[in-house]
Amino acid sequence: MPSNLTYPGVYIEEIPSGVRTIVGVSTSVTAFAGSAKRGPVNKATRVLNYSDYERCFGGLSSDSEMSYAVRQFFLNGGSEAWIVRLAYNAGAASKPLANASADVLLVTALDEGYSGNNIEVRVDYHNDNPASYFNLTFNYTSADNSSDNKSETFTNLSMNSKSSRYVETVINDVSQLVKVERIASAGMIAALGKGQSLSGALTSAGVLFDVSTKIDSTHDQFQVSVNGSAAVTVQITQKAGVDGRLFGSVTNYDIVEALQKQGVEIERRQVRMPQGPLKQVGDFPIEIELYTDVVSTITVSVLGEA
Repeated sequence: MPSNLTYPGVYIEEIPSGVRTIVGVSTSVTAFAGSAKRGPVNKATRVLNYSDYERCFGGLSSDSEMSYAVRQFFLNGGSEAWIVRLAYNAGAASKPLANASADVLLVTALDEGYSGNNIEVRVDYHNDNPASYFNLTFNYTSADNSSDNKSETFTNLSMNSKSSRYVETVINDVSQLVKVERIASAGMIAALGKGQSLSGALTSAGVLFDVSTKIDSTHDQFQVSVNGSAAVTVQITQKAGVDGRLFGSVTNYDIVEALQKQGVEIERRQVRMPQGPLKQVGDFPIEIELYTDVVSTITVSVLGEA
């Protein structure tokens, strides 16, 4: 309130204001910036104890004063720290993986700097279908701290982008060591050309038949079956009794032989007969395993022969 000025002198009047007293902040939260063995560069990362720091930035390092400062901070009661790793012109280590003729997959370390050079990449084909799938293993070995070593294994990977096991989908955003990228140059794509399919049954002496010249009253259609589309019918004749029971049985060998006569090359192991050989006259759906997870169904008609 205003002062009552009754005599000469110095009067002090307090005027209400919206300014508030500066509130104290917690001293247990600290930010650190400096070099580290590994970890994201120029990005603030929150750690709640020194174990978090070791997992993300690799722990103590003789050339990192920050690693010792962070440890002392937590030993003296600190509860939260924000870490910014600094590195000048640091690049991420990378390694292209090649097939017999060209590079097909680029593996790049997530962390920039020399730590990426300590990641070992292994490729193997120890799975049920090595013709279509492969395995990748990534091993990180610390030069001075064995407890910091890491190993990751990804199995049954595919280079087919439509597969549920596509290598980029399975590894990226899951691996803590690397990211992968399929390599497909414009020249490689251009060299593929247009897709086409030629039937071996429509050639003579290496010359393709003109199909239009083969059309008559009994040859006016053809069928194509791909990956479970319209079923193919295979007829097999076996001696049978009047009750329809076969005197023998129809096995996968008989089915393969009948398909080969139609120009379809498969192996006995691709024919699925979970109920065993066929012992009765009739029509039976049989599954043919074209590739892993790719199955086509055909109809096998067993005809009786007196």
